[in-house]
Amino acid sequence: DANLLSSAQTLPNNSFEIDNTNPEITLTQPTSGSHISGNFTISGTSTDPNTHQSGTGVTSVEVFLIDLIAGGSLFWNGASWESASSTIPVITSDGFANWEYEFTAPITDIHTYVTGAKVTDEAGNTLDTSIISLVGNKSTPDIEITSPVAGSYLAGSTNIQGISDDNNKTVISDVSLTIKRSDDNFY
Repeated sequence: DANLLSSAQTLPNNSFEIDNTNPEITLTQPTSGSHISGNFTISGTSTDPNTHQSGTGVTSVEVFLIDLIAGGSLFWNGASWESASSTIPVITSDGFANWEYEFTAPITDIHTYVTGAKVTDEAGNTLDTSIISLVGNKSTPDIEITSPVAGSYLAGSTNIQGISDDNNKTVISDVSLTIKRSDDNFY
């Protein structure tokens, strides 16, 4: 009987990959211990070493910023501080191989902040970066010239001495001095 004859069938290609390997992520900035006074950028690189497809194999990078002092912990959501845990998705044009995000959060003097990132690959595997600790530092350091005394007249060469202090008790990395003649305003 012709109805009982079998014909060859082509089965669909159901290939798939098993990926139990976490993607990789590296932060390039900021460095732990950095002082921030306003907008700052977090950036880094990411890849998925287990991908066999074109691109990085990474599907997302999310960043976070937490203020540890402000009434417990407050999380920056990209527009305001909130008490609920929040991450911000990063947008890139190269599959997250290189990524960055500019935080525009209002920074408070002497508060401790932490930031970091999380990468996710096509299989849903994730990896968090190490936590980067930051210090809010919006105050300007104090500086005073102690010698020569203001209004004094000098002949020849002299030593100029002074003191500097940062109200946040941070290290002052550089002090520069500019001298301007009062009779012709030349430096």
